[in-house]
Order: sequence, then structure tokens, then C-alpha cells
Amino acid sequence: MKEKRLEILGILSVAVSLLIFTSLIGYNPNEDPGISPNILIENPMGILGVWIGYFFIKLTFGYSSFIIPFIAITWGIWFFSNKDFQAISRLSGYLSGLVVLSSITLGAAQIFRYGIDNVSYRFSGMIGGLIAGMIFDFLGAIGILIILISLWLILVRGYFGFSFYKPIKLLIDNYKKKQADKKLVT
Repeated sequence: MKEKRLEILGILSVAVSLLIFTSLIGYNPNEDPGISPNILIENPMGILGVWIGYFFIKLTFGYSSFIIPFIAITWGIWFFSNKDFQAISRLSGYLSGLVVLSSITLGAAQIFRYGIDNVSYRFSGMIGGLIAGMIFDFLGAIGILIILISLWLILVRGYFGFSFYKPIKLLIDNYKKKQADKKLVT
């Protein structure tokens, strides 16, 4: 009985994710959910696609939201195939971090490009843009750069597991060895 429910949940998850992805692909920034019924809607999912695109791209995480349907499709396949959820949950966590961090980074880039007063958060979405604006207000340009670089390094280090310290230590050891060799020669 549990397998049957997981298969149904998997099929529904993949189907809804494909509908959301289609809505995001058809997103047009000029189409607004409050659009007049007399105007031709270009989104392939119709008015529901306009609402979905508006929500994900305009109000939440901007164009980084394209990753969200892929996460849901992967979960749907995992539900359908009854696989172990530990591996997929780790990947989903890092991909969710990627969505949020890339949205904040796009918001910061828009702030640097257009200034804090003239930004519309077209690419980052409202949530990512407002978080970037808050960090920019508190820490300034250099502070937001330091925070974003640190967070990207943490995300990469956490997922891939390689050490950033080992290459630096290797360079320092090579430098010390060359200095010691230089002393021996003189």
C-alpha cells in the first residue's frame, strides 16, 4: 500500500513540476496576473502560467527559480522508484541553497549596476533582491561582497568536500622550501 502511494505521489510531483517549468519558460515580464481578460496571454499554461511565473520569478527568487522544478522532478522520480531518500535530501538542500544564494547574488549585481534606489529586482526576484538590499544597507558594497564570496565558498566546500586550505598550505610549504634552499645555496 505504501509503495502505491509513493508511486502516485511521484507521478503527481513530476507532472506538477513539468507544469511549473513550462510556466516559467513562458514567463513574460510584461504579463501581470491582474491583466485584462481582453489581452492575449502568451504563456503556454494560460492565466495559471502567468500567475505561477509571476510568483516564482517576480515575487520569490527570480530566474534562480528554474532549479526548483528540477528538484521536485528528482523527488518525484525518487518517490516513484522507492529509493533511499538520504542521498536526494542532501542534494536538495544544497540545490535549495544554490537557489537562494544565486538569487541574492543577482540582487547584489543589480544593486551594483543600477544603484540601491533604482533597482527593480527583475532578475533576482523580490525575496532575493530585498535580502541583498538589506545586506547592502547594513554592510555596504564591500561587506556584501565578503558575505557573498564566503557563502559561495561554504556552499561549494560543503557539497564537493574538497579543502580550500590544502592548496594554500602547499603553496606556503613550497615557498618555505624555496627560501630554505636559497639559504643553503648562499
